[in-house]
Amino acid sequence: MAEYEANGVVAGEVVSARMVRGERGDRAEAVVRASEPRYQRANDVLVVAYDGESARTLAGLLQGERVRVAVSIRGREWQGRYFVNLRAEHVERVGAEASVAVAEPEPDDAPMPF
Repeated sequence: MAEYEANGVVAGEVVSARMVRGERGDRAEAVVRASEPRYQRANDVLVVAYDGESARTLAGLLQGERVRVAVSIRGREWQGRYFVNLRAEHVERVGAEASVAVAEPEPDDAPMPF
């Protein structure tokens, strides 16, 4: 049986975030810079969420915050052109408070096997 998957993670710094009101409903949009400053061209990725906790979190992000966004990748063809949307499934803020919560591993007293 073949397995199909179209998801991933966008990680980086928030460039902008906003709530967009539309005729078909509201959506949250965030632009995440998913590249290091040393590169000449920024890799700014637009991530969209339509409802639920992901949309509220996405719309509430602040410029400069570091995030990891789990996304589902949606593609479609329209009039011979292909489009791809990254839909936020889970939004995680990464920063000082997150690093405090991470516990240090306890040292292992067992000898190494090699």
